[in-house]
Amino acid sequence: MANKEYFNSEYPSVEHLIKKAKSRVPGFAFDYLAGGCFSEVNLDRNTSDIRKVQLKPWYLKDYKGASHETELFGETYSSPFGVAPVGLQGLMWPNSCEILAQAA
Repeated sequence: MANKEYFNSEYPSVEHLIKKAKSRVPGFAFDYLAGGCFSEVNLDRNTSDIRKVQLKPWYLKDYKGASHETELFGETYSSPFGVAPVGLQGLMWPNSCEILAQAA
């Protein structure tokens, strides 16, 4: 069962998150964030390429010694994390720079 702290059943896919973001973020800001340049050719390629990846789950296998731990600047974290840089973050949401910095 997924940890409720990290999983929200209202948004089971990226498409659900996009739909919610589109309803909350001003139109010009959403277009800037979700769009791509050059007639969105690379955006289409990236989306197409990632959808070709197929994961083959191996349930109920013993993965002794497997860990998500990572070390960064001398600190050890239980799982990798990060906040991707986005230009003009303030267009997406008020105080978004501060909110993301605090979350990171």
